[in-house]
Amino acid sequence: MRLPGFSDLILGTDGDTFQLTRPTGETMDPDAAELRTTILLGAPTARGVRLLLDNGARFAAYLQQRYRNRDILVTPENARVRIERIDDGDGGVTWAAFPVDEAGQRVDWALLRPTGLPGWWPTTFHTVDGIQRPRAGDMMVPLPIGGVAVATMERFHELGRNLAALAGAPGELFPAVVRMVNGAFVVGDYNGEIEQIDGAEFGRRLLARGADGNEIMLGADRPADLIEAARLMAQARAGPRRRG
Repeated sequence: MRLPGFSDLILGTDGDTFQLTRPTGETMDPDAAELRTTILLGAPTARGVRLLLDNGARFAAYLQQRYRNRDILVTPENARVRIERIDDGDGGVTWAAFPVDEAGQRVDWALLRPTGLPGWWPTTFHTVDGIQRPRAGDMMVPLPIGGVAVATMERFHELGRNLAALAGAPGELFPAVVRMVNGAFVVGDYNGEIEQIDGAEFGRRLLARGADGNEIMLGADRPADLIEAARLMAQARAGPRRRG
């Protein structure tokens, strides 16, 4: 079963090294650079990578040192991959991979996060009945201090790292961290699409995220170009009350 937005690698191990299975069925022993290239070429904008190998958690340190911008799912320690026949939700059947323990019981995938992310930063997917599904809607991530951070798929983990040391905001303010391009607010969604919207539309979406009754504290890069700066301020004024 192909998971939307995921790159699946079928790997075996020989001692402490990987064995990579090509689509042709050929196996090889990739070095670190080649394995990294295979992951990136297989999913240049993927929301995550699943490594389909037994006892995958023992490679956690190796993987996290090399893949800074991918969420990686591996089997937990002493678990193996089992392919099961499941209902596809449309009256048919399909096949899906699950980690199982030594007794053959399903267990959760072990999640390896990119380095530098705060613990509260989410993944771009969630798990339903052991299967990873893309999240839906705008990428407006709730902040622990209140407010939202507006992301795009390609900069999702970069933004999370940038907000790792986020400080608190006064209680009457609703922080909104967002990028501006050509006088518009850039809003991504969990399908990888990107919109450039005006201040009025951005304000409506913030209200839907709980900004009602609060002043907006806008956190955005202020362009050096005076014309672009004027556009930014005009768009911001078109939204709800703001401070920033």
